[in-house]
Amino acid sequence: MNAFNVVVALLPENILLAGIVGLIALEVCDAREGTALPTSLLVRIARQQTETVDFSTSNVRGSAVPLYLAGARVDENYPIGPTAGTAFNLTCLSYGGSLDMGLNIDVAAVDQPVLLRNLMEESFDDLVRASQPPAKTKTATKKKPTKKVS
Repeated sequence: MNAFNVVVALLPENILLAGIVGLIALEVCDAREGTALPTSLLVRIARQQTETVDFSTSNVRGSAVPLYLAGARVDENYPIGPTAGTAFNLTCLSYGGSLDMGLNIDVAAVDQPVLLRNLMEESFDDLVRASQPPAKTKTATKKKPTKKVS
């Protein structure tokens, strides 16, 4: 067993389940100190991570101001993220006051991709409805009796 396998074998399972984000943070911190984790170790752990994760997601903050490409204004964007060994990826990208979502499904891993998409849409609609303030209801007001003028 080489040293690389020994390091991976010694990592507790919850470290692997914590996700690659923590390892990247370690990489950044250690790189400042000059003791960065070997890339081969990070790649190995990232690959193992995908075996324990059903889906991946990403939320990317986009521009708050209009963007232009070759003089044409960009009105919409269509985010798409890699499945990276997971069953599906949902990527969110904000742009100019909107939030756009892209769902990338590995049809070999998801038996009913249309059902998954429909359920995701329904869940999002539920979330939007739940975020709305409750509708104001009109309270019945008693009418004042009118006086007859004689």
